[in-house]
Amino acid sequence: MKISRMLGILSVIGMVGVAASGCTYVQKGAAAGGLVGGVAGNIVGNNYASTIGPATGTAMGVGAGAAVGGLAGDAYAVVTEEDRQRERDNMGGE
Repeated sequence: MKISRMLGILSVIGMVGVAASGCTYVQKGAAAGGLVGGVAGNIVGNNYASTIGPATGTAMGVGAGAAVGGLAGDAYAVVTEEDRQRERDNMGGE
């Protein structure tokens, strides 16, 4: 139990490091998605899909999470500051 807790803490520290670094939105999204997908895959592999185990669930979750996170980061990078300001103005006017 102590090892998994230590890995969780190190993952959060690593994610904060990625978020604070000069990475692109795609790289940040892939890192965040991989982290979330890995945790979710570990939980599913350990609790529900006992035939694959937590390690395989983690590996599958990291891959899927990184792909989806990268796509989300790419979609966010396409939005310009002008688009963001227009959305803020529209939400404030309601």
